[in-house]
Formats: sequence, structure tokens, C-alpha cells
Amino acid sequence: MKNTASLVILLCLGSVLIAAWVHPANYQWDFQVYYNAAKALDGGLDPYKITSLKSLSGSDIYLGYRYPLICLYLFASLARLPYETAQHVWLLLKLVSIAGLLLIWRKYFLGKTDHALMLLVAVFGFNAAMIWDLKAGNVSIFEQLFLWAGLAFFCNRRLNLFVACVVISAIFKIVPAAFLLLLILPVVGGKRNYARAAIGLIVISALVLVPFLAHPSLLHSFVSTFAADEPRVGVNPSAMGIIGAATKHLPLPSGSELPLRWLAWLLYGAALLFLSKSLISRARASDDPKVFVSVFVMLYALLVPALMIYSYILLIIPTLVLVIPLAERVKIGKYVFGALLAVQGLGMLPFRMGGFASDITPFLLALGCWTLLVIGARGELNHGEWSGASGG
Repeated sequence: MKNTASLVILLCLGSVLIAAWVHPANYQWDFQVYYNAAKALDGGLDPYKITSLKSLSGSDIYLGYRYPLICLYLFASLARLPYETAQHVWLLLKLVSIAGLLLIWRKYFLGKTDHALMLLVAVFGFNAAMIWDLKAGNVSIFEQLFLWAGLAFFCNRRLNLFVACVVISAIFKIVPAAFLLLLILPVVGGKRNYARAAIGLIVISALVLVPFLAHPSLLHSFVSTFAADEPRVGVNPSAMGIIGAATKHLPLPSGSELPLRWLAWLLYGAALLFLSKSLISRARASDDPKVFVSVFVMLYALLVPALMIYSYILLIIPTLVLVIPLAERVKIGKYVFGALLAVQGLGMLPFRMGGFASDITPFLLALGCWTLLVIGARGELNHGEWSGASGG
């Protein structure tokens, strides 16, 4: 029965890949941006201006390029291919990366989790974050592949490889550089880890900034993309996205909306950390590094100002390692809990299953999982030692 369920889930994932392969015009809108931005740079145009992308694409592009310049050199080879061929290569690379990600999860984090449950949460969990990535053609799968490879190295104390993987994962969105904080937290210890963290940050900074020496005029365009960026809760179900959506409806003086958003976000973050002291302390004291890593990942996801829908792939491992085992101990079946996390993702399949949830559901699910862990860490849901790990 479980093997049949696993096969059905994989077929659902395959249906998205097939749809994106056969109907490229309806999918891969993020990849279209990367492809045309690389062509724009090669042609001497500003890749950060939508007008440059529109002039090359021959179709209406409504998204701009927002990543560091170095990333366009990575897309240069694909940009030399016809668009449909490049898109097919991109999809194949994604398929290989998904397979690699699932292997890393299975080998280093989920040794005792059955395949059907892993696939259910991985494919459909958090509004089907993985399917969102496949449809959009975003870089998130590649980011997650290197990030989780790095976290596997961290759990096995291979810290140089951990730093290298975090550096690669941060090339696009930069924010994953925050995972270098794991090197300076008491769970690892040792002064040499401060040096590793500093080296990692220096390398990331160099990779982001040095390419602009050859194109100094583009640095202002790159920086301006951040100033113009505003988290939209529909595709960015993060704390800042929700706060931004709420403040839009308030009668605020001109110029006060942005400071108010950041103040509200800081208050939210301070409250979250204060209420989570027991959970963080118990995670630090755990003998299993997977526990501490999972707690850190969840806290990162809840605190980071902007977390796109496909980046909720991050929470698949913490949910399977910590939350579902804890739910089982309070008599919630693991497949029941997995289904609660996954049911809204059915609406993302090519054959429509209907919508089951609002845009902010991934954030609410993450917050609900965190609340369950916080209560569990205080000893109110279980007695004895708290670990939650599912083994591996």
C-alpha cells in the first residue's frame, strides 16, 4: 500500500514536469527572466530593467531580474541555446537536483521515515512548495540542494564543506548566508569556527560584488531592485509579507508605512524568540545535531523578512524530523498530520483539484508547527526527554 502511495505521488510530480515540458509558454516564468537577463548582459543591455528583457523576449515579461550579476554568468551557456531547448535543459537539471535532494534527506536526516510519508510532505507540503518551484522555474531547488548538502556536512562536523555549500547556496538570494551563524553558536563551539564564518561571508561578498567591477553602472540597478521590492503575500507568505498586506489598509501618514512594517516585524521577531526560549535551549542541549539544525531552519523560515512560496521546501525536513514525531506522541497519526500539511498542495497539480487554502497558509502551517514544538519543549505535550528526531 505504501509503495503504491509513493508511486502515485511521484506520478503527480511527474505530471507537473510533463506539463512544463509540453507547454513551456505556461510555465517557467522565472527561468524566462534568467534567460533573457543573461542575453541582455551579453548584448550590452541592463539586465535589471524589465524593458531590456521585454525587448529580447518577444513576449510580455512582468518580472524583473533581482539576483547578483555573477548568476548571469552561470546562465550564459543556456542563453546561447534556443529558448525551448534551454528550458528543457533547465527542467532536466531540476529533475536531477530533486533526486539528489531526496537522496540527501533520506541518507542523512530521514533514515526511519517511510518513503510514502516523506514524499507526501515533500511534494505537497506547504502549498506544494516543490511543485511551485517546478512551475515557476525558480532557482530554489538548486539552492535547497546545496543548503541541505551543507547541513548534512554540518551534522557530521565536516565544517569546511558546510561553508562551501552555504556559499554556493547563497549566490542567488544571499540571505541563506545566515546559515553561517551555525558556526558561531554554542552548539559547535571553538574559535576556529568564527574564522570559518568570516571567510564564508567574505567569499559570498566577493562573489556578489567583484563582477560589478566590470560593469560598475549595473551596481546601482542591482541595489535599486531591493529598494523597489515589496513582499507580496500571495507569492511571499512571510511575516513581512503579511505585515505589509495589513498596513496597506491603515490610514498612515506619508512615508511612515515602511518604518512601521519594520517595527512590527522586529516586535514579532522579539516575541517569537522570547516565547521560544525553552525550545531553543532544549535543541541546543540535544545530542542529535539534526534536532538543533531543524529548529534553526524553522526559526530562520519564520523570521526571514521575505520567504517566497517555493522556499518553504526548507520546512520539509524539520516537519518530518521534529513535528510529526511529536504529533504522534499526542495521538495524531503521522499520515493524518502529513495530510493536513499536504491537502492544500493538490490545487497546484496540472489537473485542477480545487483550492483548499489561502495564500498565507504556508506561513500559518509553519507557525502552527513551531507552536506545537514550543509547547512540547515545555513538557506540556510529552513527559521525559524531548528529542523529536525521527532518526537517520
